[in-house]
Parts: sequence; C-alpha cells; structure tokens
Amino acid sequence: SMSSSSSSSSSSFEKKTAGDEGGASGGTTTASGGGGAATASSSSSRVGPADDDAVVVVDDTTRAASSYYFTAETREVLAAMRRWRWTKVLVFALYWGFAHIAVVVVVAKFTVLVMAIVVAWGEDLSVGAATAVIVAVGLVLFLLPPVPGAPIYLAAGVLLVPVVRSTTSWGVAVGVAYASSVCLGIKLVACLLQQKLIGERLAHSVWVRRTVGINSDLIRTTRLVLEDRGLSVAKVALLVGGPDWPTSVLCGILGLRAAPVLLGTTPVWLLIWPTVLGGAFLVIDEAYAQVVSAIFVGLAALVQSGSLAVAAVKLNAETARRHKDLARIPIDDEVRRADEADKDRRRAYDAGTAWDRVPSVFRAVVIVAVGLVSFACYLTTLYPSACFRTFAVDDRVSKRLQGDWRRIVRPLGLVALSCFGVAVALYGVFAVAAARYATCFRRRRSIDVAAAPPGAAAAAAAPLGGVDAQRQKEPPRRSTKTTATGSGAVVREDDPFPL
Repeated sequence: SMSSSSSSSSSSFEKKTAGDEGGASGGTTTASGGGGAATASSSSSRVGPADDDAVVVVDDTTRAASSYYFTAETREVLAAMRRWRWTKVLVFALYWGFAHIAVVVVVAKFTVLVMAIVVAWGEDLSVGAATAVIVAVGLVLFLLPPVPGAPIYLAAGVLLVPVVRSTTSWGVAVGVAYASSVCLGIKLVACLLQQKLIGERLAHSVWVRRTVGINSDLIRTTRLVLEDRGLSVAKVALLVGGPDWPTSVLCGILGLRAAPVLLGTTPVWLLIWPTVLGGAFLVIDEAYAQVVSAIFVGLAALVQSGSLAVAAVKLNAETARRHKDLARIPIDDEVRRADEADKDRRRAYDAGTAWDRVPSVFRAVVIVAVGLVSFACYLTTLYPSACFRTFAVDDRVSKRLQGDWRRIVRPLGLVALSCFGVAVALYGVFAVAAARYATCFRRRRSIDVAAAPPGAAAAAAAPLGGVDAQRQKEPPRRSTKTTATGSGAVVREDDPFPL
C-alpha cells in the first residue's frame, strides 16, 4: 500500500516494534521519506513509487539497521574495541597509572619535602658546610631514577644564596652565580657516576640491552648523535632536555666516551640558573618576589620541555638523513638471538593470557586494580589541595606541618595512596597468575604438537602466531583430561588452566 507524506521537509524512520503487530497479516514496516512513503512485506523487498519521480526501496537490511541505537561509525568503533587484546590494554593502563602516582605524586611531593628539611637544617651553617650538604644530598637524589634535578636546583637557590649574603660581603648576583656553579658541578658529577657506575655495569646484561631497544633505529640514531664531535643542536637538546637518570645511564649502556657527553651536558646551565634564581626569590620578603620566582621557574620548565621537543624532532630527522650510517652500525647479536628465542614465549604469553582464556576471578582482579588506580589518579589530579597540603622548598615542617612531616598527606590523599597500594598488590596477584597460565598453555601446546601426526604437527603449531583470528572464530574450549601417574594416582586437568 502506498501513501503520500503530509510534509515534504520532514523525514522519519519508524522502528519496528517488538512482536511486529502486523506480523500476523504478513508483517509490514512503514518508511516515509522526503516526498512519500512505502510499505514492504517483511518476507520480501517491494519497490513502488511514492510519487512520479521517487523510488523507495525498503528491504530486510534497512529494517535491521533501524533496530540499532548507534551510528554505523560508532558500531565500527565498538566492534574494533571488542577485538582488542583487553589483557594488554588493562595492564598498560595499570602501568600508566602506577607511573603517574609514583612520579607525579609521590616523588614530586616527597622530594620537595626532603629538600625543605635539608634547607631548614643547613640555613645556620657556613658557606662551605651548606655547600657540602647540598652536594651530598643532591648526588644521592640524582642517583635515584625517578628524581629530577629541578628540586635540587631550587633548594640550592633557597639555601646557598641567603647563606652567601649573610656570611660574606657578596651580593645576590654573586650568590646566584655561586649556587648555579655548584649545581652544575653536581649535575656533571652525577652524570659521570650514572654513566660509569650504573650504565656501563648494566651494559653487561642482555635483558637490559633488550629492554632499552639497543638494536632499534631510535637508539642507534641516538648513538650516532651523541658520538658526534662538538656541540650539535641535536646532541645538546638530547642531553639537556632528556630525563636526567635515563639519559646518562643510556650513555653508559651504549659505551660512549664520558668527556664528549659531559661537554654536551654543560649547556644545562641555561636550565639551572633560572631555577636557582627562582629559589632565591622565594626567600626574599617582597611582594613581587613570589611572582618573579614563578616566572623564572616557568622559564626553566620551558627550556627543558623545549629542549626535549627539539631533541625528538632532530632525532626523527637524523634517522631519515643518516640511514646509510645506521646500516654501518653493527647489530647486537646477543640481543638479536635473545629476541628470536623469546618470540615463542611472548606469543605463548599473549595466547595464554588472552581475555577469553583468563578465568573470571582474575579478570575481576585486573579490572578492580585498574579502577582503583584510575580513581587514585583522578583524585590526585582533580583535587590536589584536598589530597596534600601545600608545601614548598622554603617552608618549614615545624610551622607548616606542625612538626610532623606526615601531615603533608590529607585524609583524601591517604585514600588515594591506599587505592594505589591495593592496585599494586592486585596487579602482583594477576602477574603471578598470568605467568602460570602462559607456562601451562605453552607446555600443553608442546605436548599436543609432539603427539600430533607428522602431517598435522605444523598445522597444530600454526595458530600460535594468529591466535587472535582463531579466537574470533572459535569460543574458548574447555575439556577434562585424566592422567595416570607412576604411583597409580589419577591427576585431573581442567583445560585450559590447571590450577
């Protein structure tokens, strides 16, 4: 039956209701378009002109589309998400959450607290004694991987500049220059220790070299840039903008000479003196001092972030420009052999810990862990002042925290840190279980391949590389095996994870 639409400007699509009231009489669906409407039987497509010029086709596909609540693009995205390797996705989410809480919250807050305690302890010392305190504490902190250099430079400005002013006839400018020179010396000595004592020792480990990707184009380009003579833009940007501990340790792993690396690090003074000056203004009792301090600290942050951005751009350009030089760098054979030997283990781990293979209890464990660490990240990011008391390098524990350093954490911050700790514990449980599942999967697969006929052995081993495609076609299989042991006992294995 055909009927004309009362309005040519409106369009609607009437979704078929549950039960299809017209189904008893053949089942009809009505569609109205700009100039007309058509009704087609549910069992076949019917074509009929709504007017002299328009032709409307209503078939089963069109009716099926009317039952969706999302657009085609959204359905494609959701379908792609269902094919994700959810175990890896959630584990990487945990890694990012742990890194955020550990570096942005714990290290940032408590490094400032430690340096404030050092400043309060050394403010009545002489210039030499105060310098020795800053050097000793600075070197120790620099040897810790997550600690940046900015809090050390800031503390040097807060401590050394006032001490120089009060115990000598030097002015503020000389005090800033002196503190900046001390910080540069701390930075260079720390780089040497990190490169020689840590990096070169770690270079003997094949696992460490594999972890840093020593055979990758990025690391090999980094080697080329750092081995260049002189002070190129890429070299200086990498050594100044890169993270302190990882950059120096990487130089040791790559076996670079210390002198050129230290020479390329000296421009870090452009980052040090604004930070020291910002610390010096924190202890000046003037209305403008706090604003000027924030400006100089922001300038130092801009120098470091800008250097890191320049380093990324330059490394990318050098990789494309010096591809012939890259080809001449020998491949680390030990790392290459280890990578090849580890391929089967990694594939077995991915297959054994596939989301549809992991038991529900451990799915719940990792989901709860992700939820807890995400909650902690949101709390500390959206409500930082409600989680932690404001505390700066020039503050005193006796005044700001009433003599108890633990008061820096507010009750809401304690909740966030507790969620973080529980999430770490839950991840440890999941990691142990995942390793066991992967081992069981690999062992059982080896047994299945060994027991298969010669012609079927290769076919039995093949799906290991394409386990995701196989998993999409087949539901997870569970079977029960019984194995008789030498003592006559019967061991029952419940596939795929004997626990």
